[in-house]
Amino acid sequence: MIWLRSVLYYVLLALTTLSFSLAMLIVYWFVPTPYIDWLAQRWSLSNAWLQKVICGLKVEIQGQEHLTAAPCIFLAKHQSAWETISLRSYLPTKQAFIVKQELLKIPLFGQVLQITHTIPIDRQARRRSITQLIRTGTDFLHDGRS
Repeated sequence: MIWLRSVLYYVLLALTTLSFSLAMLIVYWFVPTPYIDWLAQRWSLSNAWLQKVICGLKVEIQGQEHLTAAPCIFLAKHQSAWETISLRSYLPTKQAFIVKQELLKIPLFGQVLQITHTIPIDRQARRRSITQLIRTGTDFLHDGRS
């Protein structure tokens, strides 16, 4: 039964990713960035809801009262796909993410990553990637993005 729930979740994840990606690309041509951020947040929220309903995943947030309105840096220990998909739904809407540059090659999804304030890094060129990360990340922080 677990495998059936997993298959169902991944099918719905693919469908939500496709539909939200198309919506974000269409909206990008007509409206300002806050709507793209809002749609990205909705994508994450919908998948967090699917994880809860289909997979039975329960999330407990501790220390949320310590978050400020000021932009800051969040670090997640990347041990699963959870933070890639769902962390966005638990953080303030105006965000930037670090992604491996290979993800930009995925049709539609890669284009969406480019318009949703990501910092693509080349994991093979570590020194150059760190420099780019610091420069672009600083710009995003000054723009009010966590």
